[in-house]
Amino acid sequence: MIIREILRQAVDMVMAYRGRMGLTMLGIVWGIAAFVILMATANGVQTGVSRSARMFGNNILMIRPGTTSKQVGGERAGRPIRLQMEDVEALKLEGTTFALVTPRRDLRVLYEYRGRSIAADLFAVKPDYMSVIDMQFNEGRFITSEDDQQGRRVVVLGSEIKNRLFGRRPAFEEDIRINGLRFTVVGSLEQTVAVAGDAVDRRGYVPVSSARLLDDDRYLSMIIAKPTTIRASYKAVAQVRSILGRKHNFLPEDRQAIRISDLIRVRSDLNLMTTGFKVIWGLLGAITLAIGGVGVMNMMFISVTERTREIGIRKALGARHRDIALQFLAEGLTITFIAGIVGIIVGILTCQVLPPLELPKSGRASYDVSAGTVIFAFAVLTITGIVSGIWPARRAGKLPPVEALRFE
Repeated sequence: MIIREILRQAVDMVMAYRGRMGLTMLGIVWGIAAFVILMATANGVQTGVSRSARMFGNNILMIRPGTTSKQVGGERAGRPIRLQMEDVEALKLEGTTFALVTPRRDLRVLYEYRGRSIAADLFAVKPDYMSVIDMQFNEGRFITSEDDQQGRRVVVLGSEIKNRLFGRRPAFEEDIRINGLRFTVVGSLEQTVAVAGDAVDRRGYVPVSSARLLDDDRYLSMIIAKPTTIRASYKAVAQVRSILGRKHNFLPEDRQAIRISDLIRVRSDLNLMTTGFKVIWGLLGAITLAIGGVGVMNMMFISVTERTREIGIRKALGARHRDIALQFLAEGLTITFIAGIVGIIVGILTCQVLPPLELPKSGRASYDVSAGTVIFAFAVLTITGIVSGIWPARRAGKLPPVEALRFE
C-alpha cells in the first residue's frame, strides 16, 4: 500500500509539472530511441555479415591450386600445382581433422532454353557440397548421390539464370541446353545477394560426373574441407599442406603452392569486428541516454528546492527520512520509465520505416530490434532512473524539518 501511494504521488507530481517534465523527458525519449536504433543497426550489420559469410561456406577451408615459390627435390620454383580427384581421396584417407572433403570444378558455359540464353558460371560438385554452402530452394532439390553415380544430366539453377530462361514459369523438370547438351532442371534457388562482388545467383550446379561431358579437363578448381571442429582449423590447414605437399612434392611451408582460405578465421574476425561495433554504438547510445539522465537529475533538484516547505510539513507530521527519499526516487524513476517506454516505441517504429542498410559488397540488411536490445534498454533505464533520482532523493530526505518549514 505504501509503495502504491508513493507511485500515485509521483504520477500526480509529473502531471502537475507536465510542461517542464515534458521537456526533461524529451531528453530521455531521444536517448533511448537513439540507443534502440544504434543497437538495431549493429544487430542488422552483424546478421547481414554473418549471412554473407554463410553464402561462401559454413566453417570451411577453401583450397585452391597455386604455383610453388620454393625449390625442392630438384624441382624448380614457379611450378604450377594442379588439384585432382586423387587429392580429395588422399585428404579423406590421411586426414584426421576433416569432417568432410568435397571437390569443385568451375566452368563458364552457355545456358539455353527456347530461344533464350545466358552465359554464366557452372559448378560441378558432389551432393555433399550442399552441406557446406547456405542454399535456399525456390523449387525442387539439390543433386543426389544417384545423380552423381549414374552421371545423370541434371542441373540446379541460380535464381537469375532461372528467371532469364523461364521468367515466372516453373523450371522444375524442364529440359535446357548447356553448351548444346540437354540437361534436366531438378531445382532452382531463391534469390540471394551479391557477396564481395560474387554474383551467387548467376551460376548453376551439376554433378561432377556429368561435367566431363562439357569439359574433359580432369583438374579441379578447388577442394573444400570442413574441419571436425572450429578449434581444429589450424591443425586442418597444417594437414592439408603436409598431405598435398607430399603428393605434389612441394614444401608445406610454401604458402604459394596452394592457397587456403580459412573461412572459419574470417568469420571469427567478422564476428569480432561486428561485436566491437555493437559495443561502441551501445556506448554511444548509453552516453546519449546519460545526458538525458542529467536533465532528470536537474529537474529533481529543482523539485526538491520548490517543495522544501512540503518536505518540512511532512517531516513535522512524522514522515521518516526513508519515506521522503523513496518518494523522490519514485518520482525520478517514474519520469525515466514513462519517457523510456515512449523512446523504445519511437525507436522500434523508426527502425520499421527506415530503408534497409546497404552493406558494402554484402547486399542489404534490415534493422534488427532484438528482445535482448529491449531488455538491455530497460536495464539502462533503471540505472539511469536510480542514478538520476538518488542524489536529489537523499538531499530531500536529509533536510532538517525546522529549516524546511522556514524556507520561503
